[in-house]
Amino acid sequence: LTDTHKKPRLVAFIFFTIPLRANSALFVILSVFFSQALRCRGMSIHIRAPRIIVKGAGESVVNGAYAARDPLKVPEGFAVVCRRMMWNTESTWKDLSDLKRPWFEHDNGSYIYWNRSDGRWWLDGPNGAGLYIVENGNESPPAEGWRALRGAKSPLPIIELVTAALGDVEAKEAA
Repeated sequence: LTDTHKKPRLVAFIFFTIPLRANSALFVILSVFFSQALRCRGMSIHIRAPRIIVKGAGESVVNGAYAARDPLKVPEGFAVVCRRMMWNTESTWKDLSDLKRPWFEHDNGSYIYWNRSDGRWWLDGPNGAGLYIVENGNESPPAEGWRALRGAKSPLPIIELVTAALGDVEAKEAA
């Protein structure tokens, strides 16, 4: 990063392959760190974060692409359930999430998160209702092994991690 270029570029090696275990959480943490560092200098950074693809689920609302999200941010569907049950949203998220693993969000509000109280990944619909779960303590949701919760339709979902590519990350002057 130099001051002599009008469009400075930050060249980064961003996980050519991301195993389903540890690197996705680290990627989100580093992305947030570098974004904050550049924002302090009046710049922004655009990084392609790892994504998850859900396919084949009987509940079609959960099929599609999911983007990694900051583990400190509460999913909106989760907050909806907390409000409906009259639970404190922030404290419930802190009790159930480990605040380290990223959670993943679909454009329609469906989300996947790891619940530390039961050691399971949950795949919830946009309204926050749990549809599928899998017992697994990995840093990212596993590809298979999911089971439907009561009322959720089969077949079961298959999860695919889309890796971030090796390449340039452009840093731009913040508008």
